[in-house]
Amino acid sequence: MLFYAADTVLPPYKIISSSGVMSDSLAHGLPFIASALEFFKEFSNKGLGITTKRRPYAFSNALKRLEKGYSHYEESINNFKTNLTWESIAKQHDSLYCSLIEKKIQIN
Repeated sequence: MLFYAADTVLPPYKIISSSGVMSDSLAHGLPFIASALEFFKEFSNKGLGITTKRRPYAFSNALKRLEKGYSHYEESINNFKTNLTWESIAKQHDSLYCSLIEKKIQIN
């Protein structure tokens, strides 16, 4: 329920390899502001949130940047979510399997 009352999520991890909180926030259409760890950078590069140094002033500045471009992040998240539908994932798997079969045929 808290995701419905929030505008963003700020997971200030020092070390992490994945984040259920970030995934849940994106599913609810919320951008994130997170520590500049490789995991978060991957999603930040897709326009889904902001990564920053793990310092209070840096998070404060990131909040200001998020506020100015909030609609951009919302749009990026909505576009990203279309890639996560069952139909889209099935098409990605089909494409992968077909390319692997094609490569095997070319090798033989």
